[in-house]
Amino acid sequence: MSDRQFARKRQALAEYGRWDPERGRYALGHHSVGKLMIDPAAADPHEYVDLPRHAQK
Repeated sequence: MSDRQFARKRQALAEYGRWDPERGRYALGHHSVGKLMIDPAAADPHEYVDLPRHAQK
């Protein structure tokens, strides 16, 4: 993953923590799984893709 892609990944994941009640954004994703999934994903410059068994050839 390039530095630019990693920056975009981090920006996308940061949306789960956006607190903006006037626009209906309450950071629910970060409150529920932030430390378990979002924070580690934001720190990891890798992406993992699970392909269906027939596509793994």
